[in-house]
Amino acid sequence: MSRRRRGLPAAWLLLALLPLAAQAGRAQVGIGMGTWATTDLDGASASGQGWRDGVLLERVTDAAAPPAKDWATVSLRVDSGARNTSARAEAQAEARLRSNGQAFAGTGAVASDVAAGTLSLQWQSSLAQQPGTPREGFARGYPFAELWETFEVVYPIARVAPIEVTLSLQLAGRLTGTDPADPLRPGVEAFLWLGGVATGDSHHPFDPVWRTEAGTAGTGLGYSGALQSTGCSVVRGVCSGFVSLYAGLDLRGRVAGAPADAWQTARAPLDLAFDGQLALRVSNGVTLVRGDVSDVLPPVAWAQVSSVPEPAPAVMLLAGLALLGLRRPRLRRGLAGSALALGTLWPAAGMAQTWQLSANLLANAVQFTPGAGLTVSNNDNLNLLNHPDARQLQVRSELSETPVGGRADARFVGRVGLLKAYAAVSNPYCCDLQGHVLTLGYSNATVQGRFYDTVLVGGAGLTLGTPVSYRVEFDISGSLSRPLFESGGFLSVDGLAEVRLRDLTSFQEVSLSWDASKNATGRYALTLNTQVGHSLAVSGMLYAGAYVSSYATLGRSAVADFGHSAAYSLTPSVAGLNTVGASGHDFLAPVPEPATAASLLLGLAVLGGVARLRRSGPRAC
Repeated sequence: MSRRRRGLPAAWLLLALLPLAAQAGRAQVGIGMGTWATTDLDGASASGQGWRDGVLLERVTDAAAPPAKDWATVSLRVDSGARNTSARAEAQAEARLRSNGQAFAGTGAVASDVAAGTLSLQWQSSLAQQPGTPREGFARGYPFAELWETFEVVYPIARVAPIEVTLSLQLAGRLTGTDPADPLRPGVEAFLWLGGVATGDSHHPFDPVWRTEAGTAGTGLGYSGALQSTGCSVVRGVCSGFVSLYAGLDLRGRVAGAPADAWQTARAPLDLAFDGQLALRVSNGVTLVRGDVSDVLPPVAWAQVSSVPEPAPAVMLLAGLALLGLRRPRLRRGLAGSALALGTLWPAAGMAQTWQLSANLLANAVQFTPGAGLTVSNNDNLNLLNHPDARQLQVRSELSETPVGGRADARFVGRVGLLKAYAAVSNPYCCDLQGHVLTLGYSNATVQGRFYDTVLVGGAGLTLGTPVSYRVEFDISGSLSRPLFESGGFLSVDGLAEVRLRDLTSFQEVSLSWDASKNATGRYALTLNTQVGHSLAVSGMLYAGAYVSSYATLGRSAVADFGHSAAYSLTPSVAGLNTVGASGHDFLAPVPEPATAASLLLGLAVLGGVARLRRSGPRAC
């Protein structure tokens, strides 16, 4: 359930956290850099750029504004959107000591690539000093790169041998130029976490598992264990389990002997460049699907099943490839490789009787100053796979607060066919009217809910193969506070939703992605043609996220309020066709009850009378 942590962990790593079991393919990076000095500065400036999937998202700049402000700082986060392949960000800062004109500068770059399974971290900064005095200046900040991924492992129900899963992270890089007399030692720290596998380890994903202050020519980190099954389908003869992983790199400064959760941004001089390469290996005789049963993604080379399949799975592999070759010619031409072909077949056939409700909540309030630093982080994960409670309304909430007024509130209410999410944050402004820093920190809250269910097409006295259609309707209501975003990433608020209806027999589907910043609330409808005897998969997602830092100037709070509803329903082309999912939930679009219909007619009659009176106008007595 919740986990409360005191101290100052990898604060930026917690930004825009999304659920593990429901999210695949997410590269995230962040970088902050600014000038810092014990004396007055001249010519301070800072700039940064961020890219997602190779597209420039944002360019930010800052400069000194004497006499009130002689410093400059920028921060960037590339983590918005429900899914992406790569993320990259760069930052630069420079200034001069006013006392002697000595200059200093800093540059940093971070990158994460899901397709390649790589992480990259670079940082260079110089130190300016006035001899014989404590006056000094340098560029300091915090960079990080991280990667989230989810896989589904599908295997025959008759399998007895455990399925071994191994995750490794190979690291190499340099870290030089540091001052050996400085008690605040800079170091690169690595994060690695493997979920859905009995590894025997229980560390928090945001606790570093490795640190170096001198670089490494090659270090390997890893976890392994047996896959934990999340459900089976007796009808299809298969079982499955989810593997979720997280990896990250960052730069932190630590004082020897200080508590593990006490750290600061690193000082100068410093020169480092680090790279990490992920690898995931799973026992033979299984099918590895990137994503989940309702949303299959192309495979990645760094995640593989052992090369020698067992006899029975090999036969199933050939059968699956033959079936896909007949039914999906475009897939055969455009996506080479048996891994993707089989990965597309298995969720359709193997999980036809599956349903699931999942949710993840994060409420994170961080206070850098005043004091030694404090993080209050509460999170909750819900995963009901093939569980009857998925039909019942589930209510979850998390709240985190700091003494200076930082607050993060995350709430979820949902069941199969209905999702509600609410995320609200607030944080005090950093500085007084003279520009003096009083407090530094941020608050962020994220909520995401997902459901998945399967519906067998039948009923109404129709024979197998009869062409029919289903209309899936998606009703969304809610709002986002304004502004939606502040340059530099100091404030942001997001609302996202998805609806998908897929024919698990023909592989045809219709889907819609909804963005609160671009699309209106209301009702959306999609129609899918199918046949009696086929199976349909209906799924939905709702995400609400809010973030505000003490540097934000356009607002002190942000709210993504979709606590009203995101409701999903089905309407068949022929009355009497089945609309009840494997979960037992009936997706049939509601019909007004008699009392409701009577009230509607009465209301229309009253409105008609009022309209006639208005048209007739006032009459003389």
